[in-house]
Amino acid sequence: MTNELLDKVMKPYWESKFDSTELGYFDEYKDPWFGFVLNNEILVGCPVEDLSSGGWFYAGTDFVGGDDMFDVTRKEFLSAMVRYLNKTYNVEIKSII
Repeated sequence: MTNELLDKVMKPYWESKFDSTELGYFDEYKDPWFGFVLNNEILVGCPVEDLSSGGWFYAGTDFVGGDDMFDVTRKEFLSAMVRYLNKTYNVEIKSII
C-alpha cells in the first residue's frame, strides 16, 4: 500500500484521535513542552529545548492496537502519524518515538 493510500485510509482514525486536542506549550515533568494535549494529558509532544531535533514522543497507550487495525508495522504507523500531523497542523515533526 502506498503512503498516499494509507494516509487516506487512516485519516478518519487520526481525526478521531486529534480533533479534540489542544496544540501548544505546556508543562510536562516540570519542563516546558510543545505538542498535543487531551484532557490535560500529553498525547504527542516534545520538550521545547529539543524542538529543533524534530523527534517527538507519543503516549503509546492512546494508540494501542492502531498498527494492528491497519495491518501495518509500528514504524509505518508512526510515519503515517507524522505525515498527518505535519500536514494537518503545520508542525515540523521528523519522527515520533
